Amino acid sequence: MGVLEEGAKAAGGVIDALRTSPGVLATVIMNIVLLAFLWYYLTRITARTETTVAALFTSQDKLFTQWAGMMKDQNALTEKTMHCILPSDVEQLLRIPRGAIEPQRPSDPQRPSAPAPLDRPSAPMPFGPTLRWPISPSSDQPPQWPDPPAVDVPRN
Repeated sequence: MGVLEEGAKAAGGVIDALRTSPGVLATVIMNIVLLAFLWYYLTRITARTETTVAALFTSQDKLFTQWAGMMKDQNALTEKTMHCILPSDVEQLLRIPRGAIEPQRPSDPQRPSAPAPLDRPSAPMPFGPTLRWPISPSSDQPPQWPDPPAVDVPRN
């Protein structure tokens, strides 16, 4: 007997066994269908992953190109600003004695004026007492607020 005949006998025995127990046949068919479904699903996931990765690489390339352009512009700006102050000007500025130029100090700021009083009394608040201005609405004088207390600040 040849190998082919032995294989045919074994296959015939398996088919006879499957005829006698249909549950095993259904299980084998379900496994084959499951394998086919998994193959289809994984090929779809692989295709989607490839497009996602390609899109990510494209966006990264765009970002790197923009970053390189900004760095190039920044280097050009640095080169231009290096030549803003000439070395002869620096030497002249360094030769000036320290007290020769007085720094300009800002003038003392003026104290803000008090707000003008309202022409009407304030409306009662729904959650508390009525709010009143410190002066009557008919007065022409702005309210007098007390000066803040002086604070000693230690200097190093």
